[in-house]
Amino acid sequence: MTDNGGNDRRRDIEGRINTLGTGNNVSGRRSHGADATEGDDADSETGVTPEAGGDDRGGDGETDRDTGVTPEADDNGGDDAPERETEVTPEASTDDYESEEEDRSSLDVELDRFVCAFAARRAESLDETLDEYVVGSVKGYLAGLLGGDVESPGTLKRRVEVEADDVFGGLLDAVAEEEQDRGDVVVAAVAEAYDVPEDDELTVAGLRDHEAMLNGVVANSSNSLGDVSEVVQAAVETRLLEEDAE
Repeated sequence: MTDNGGNDRRRDIEGRINTLGTGNNVSGRRSHGADATEGDDADSETGVTPEAGGDDRGGDGETDRDTGVTPEADDNGGDDAPERETEVTPEASTDDYESEEEDRSSLDVELDRFVCAFAARRAESLDETLDEYVVGSVKGYLAGLLGGDVESPGTLKRRVEVEADDVFGGLLDAVAEEEQDRGDVVVAAVAEAYDVPEDDELTVAGLRDHEAMLNGVVANSSNSLGDVSEVVQAAVETRLLEEDAE
């Protein structure tokens, strides 16, 4: 009886010891878990969140993106490079050269304004310019003088004779201003109807090439042409008359 009671007490003591040991271990684990929970709660209360490094969030690079400032290169390759001004040199056009050539080859003459108007209309019918018509007239006239085929009678004198019945003649007399006769009225009407130039001055392109021969005609004492302008007018009148006769 005594031995069994001793064994029972020993088992009872060992069971208590085991029970106490088990309780201590459980209590230790619960205490550690509580500490971790309290640490997490403390972090939540402070509001401090660990920031990622430059590799995770971009670091300083994230700040640059927030500002939205991006350095741009200058158009000329650098921020400080000055802009170069392009110098444009105007080039002479073909029209400018042609104009200069015409100026050098042109010659100023005095051509009766009615002869000029008649020559302009004749040139238009031949699909020529007035300059071409005048120069062509001079060339043909000079060739005729040298070959003896053309005599130089000088320039024509304008003469206007009006024959009219009493009624039309009376109208012309009524329209005529002071110091005008019937012929003057007709001349004025023709000048207005055909856009006759107001003066006799004319610049003819290409005529200077024949200036030497024109001066030779003037120097010839066998004609009554006193200057280059009269030679040119005689040449144009001669051509107009010859074309009318054809």
